[in-house]
Amino acid sequence: QLLAGDLVAHVSTTNGGNGILAPGDLCVLAQQMSRLAEKTRDGAIGFNSITDEPCRRLCYVGSDSYAEGRACGESIGRLLGGSGSICIIVGDLRRVNHASRRKGALSLLRERYPDVIEVETASTFEDRQTTYETCMGFLKRYPDLKAIYVTEGNTPPYAAKAVVDSGREGKT
Repeated sequence: QLLAGDLVAHVSTTNGGNGILAPGDLCVLAQQMSRLAEKTRDGAIGFNSITDEPCRRLCYVGSDSYAEGRACGESIGRLLGGSGSICIIVGDLRRVNHASRRKGALSLLRERYPDVIEVETASTFEDRQTTYETCMGFLKRYPDLKAIYVTEGNTPPYAAKAVVDSGREGKT
């Protein structure tokens, strides 16, 4: 429901304690449950940050990031002729919209283009130089890399510059 765009919803992020504690054989399970609760709480904080409740806005109108990712996945699959390796640049995987775009693209690719394989994902925090350097690293590590998908709008030119500067123009 959170990824479906229900921005009226609010998820509590208070814990009420310092995690789950249990004696004996249940300690391992308790530790795993604590980690799951922490990840769920982190996801809720990311979701709530979209509207920064409480806010003075009358409403929020925005796009469906998961659907955007699926549309990009379809474009990638078609452009690659249904096969090839890709890397993904995500601004910040903790941000719901960036993670949702990645998930949408990968979901579509698995369904319709199973021979398009994600080989690596990196967060660059929308930093231009970091994106450039990360893409240069991708291009060195994966000589057959066919595409780089950037899930945010601030740094695609720096990913493209890395492709050109590495001599991979027309290949990646």
